[in-house]
Amino acid sequence: MDRQLANFYRNRWQAVEAIEQVELQNSVLVVRWEKLNELIRMARSLNLPDRLEESFDEEWGRWSKLKQMVY
Repeated sequence: MDRQLANFYRNRWQAVEAIEQVELQNSVLVVRWEKLNELIRMARSLNLPDRLEESFDEEWGRWSKLKQMVY
């Protein structure tokens, strides 16, 4: 194997590695998107509120009442 052939071989595998990295990043994004969608479906099946702000105000009110009872 001469030097030019060795460089060609190395460059080819570097290109393959770069493509694999892009595919891996894209697959990670797809997996995360699927997990997010699954969480949303689960929340809807449990009849959880769509907006966290509404339930946050209710929770804050409960914690405030508990704090007043303790102190």
